[in-house]
Amino acid sequence: MHRGIVMEMTDSDVVVMTPDGQFKKIPRSGRVCQVGEEILFSTPPIRLKRPVWSITFALTAAVLFCIVLFTGLGGKLEGVKPIVAYVTLDINPSVEFGIDKDNEVQEARGLNDEGIKLLEDLLLTGKPLVTATETLMQRVEQEGYFKDEEGDVIISSTKVYEEAKVDESSLSQIVQATVTKHIEQQHPQTASNIQVASFVTPPTIREEALSKGVSAGKYAVYLSAKDNGNDVNLNRLKEDSVRKLAQEAGGLNKLIDTKEVPKKETLSKLLEAEKSGQLDQKVKEKLAEKGKSDKDDDKKSSKPNTSSSKNDNKNDNKNDKTNKNDRDRDDDDDDDDDDRNGRNNLNNRPGSNSGNNSNNGNKTPTAGLKPGTIPAGVNGNTGSSREQDDRKKEEEKRKQEEQKKKEEEKRKQEEQKKKEEEKRKQEELKKKEEEKRKQEEQKKKEEENRKQEELKKKEEEKRKQEEQKKKEEEKRKEEERNKQGGYPGRDDGNRRGDSSRSDDNNRGD
Repeated sequence: MHRGIVMEMTDSDVVVMTPDGQFKKIPRSGRVCQVGEEILFSTPPIRLKRPVWSITFALTAAVLFCIVLFTGLGGKLEGVKPIVAYVTLDINPSVEFGIDKDNEVQEARGLNDEGIKLLEDLLLTGKPLVTATETLMQRVEQEGYFKDEEGDVIISSTKVYEEAKVDESSLSQIVQATVTKHIEQQHPQTASNIQVASFVTPPTIREEALSKGVSAGKYAVYLSAKDNGNDVNLNRLKEDSVRKLAQEAGGLNKLIDTKEVPKKETLSKLLEAEKSGQLDQKVKEKLAEKGKSDKDDDKKSSKPNTSSSKNDNKNDNKNDKTNKNDRDRDDDDDDDDDDRNGRNNLNNRPGSNSGNNSNNGNKTPTAGLKPGTIPAGVNGNTGSSREQDDRKKEEEKRKQEEQKKKEEEKRKQEEQKKKEEEKRKQEELKKKEEEKRKQEEQKKKEEENRKQEELKKKEEEKRKQEEQKKKEEEKRKEEERNKQGGYPGRDDGNRRGDSSRSDDNNRGD
């Protein structure tokens, strides 16, 4: 991976200046960049062949450009920190943040029309990543992107270059925790309907994504979806949200493994497979397998259920047999009653003792029944097989519902545990940021106190110097007066003495 500053741009090529002062031309390939921006490129560059005077002229132009750039911006460049990583959010507005080593946003730009509109009038440059994400999510709520209480948020983080000293995974975790907290606060009842997934992508993925006109996060979803056998159209992904494609596929988990998203190394391999056509072949094979499976299911569903028909016929035969036995039993009972009535009439005749003898005898309850007939009062049908099947189905259904209930409770417990863990991490992160902020404030106060003390010290030294200077000036003036004739009183006395002596001399004369 190479780095360079964009010096010239055409529709097909970009001219960059590398850190060692070389000018190189690389294919633009739909790259989005500006003159003066530092970019990465992996395509073998075309070394520009220029004569010595041309190189000298180009270097001079580059130096003048830098002078104009720094002079024109003046103090605006003072304090600007270089970008070491990029973070993207896709809702469907696609937004990208450029992050410095202190996790502060140095650049915010929309990657599609909705993203550009979302960032209008938002001042995010110079703010911590957490604050910028919270501000962005508030604007998302105002624009009504979660008004249906459902959606998908895709986050990605990428180093500018692999040697950059920054943990890009912590950046995606910061954004994911902030977004999750916002969703739980704003949509407490339906938070589970809004899924949040984050990727850590290599620089090659971001470069390829920008050349295709999508964010690094969307391109990671595209590669993962194809690896899972989904026929995803990249042009549709530019316009539609990930949520819409996920609904058509049967959920976000059909496109990507939401529990364990692909890592950087896996995404790099998927990018190579995409360029070589292996992913397209994999999609075709899985679609063919799915079509064959659907045909087999159709054949199975079109066959009559012969076993069920046999069971139904068997049950009908049993019922017919039972009904026949019941009819035979009723006929035999009628015959027995007639016989008993006839015998009773004969026994009731005068002189007949047979009635008493018959009454004293014990008659078996099965007397008079045909062989194979079930006695009255005994149910011959021990239970319909259909009822047994129904009971079995109800029992299985009950067990399935209990199992489903247990799984749902387990899922809720895991979600609650996950939320608590995320909340704990967020609190720790917030605590660290608060400590960092306090340390910075303390450092700032100490710096201000130091400056005030230095200022006081300088003022004190200046005052002492002025006093010393004043004393020296007075001393100098006094010495000058002494040089001019001594003390004034002494001069008057001398003059008076001279005058007296002169008068005395005059009188003597």
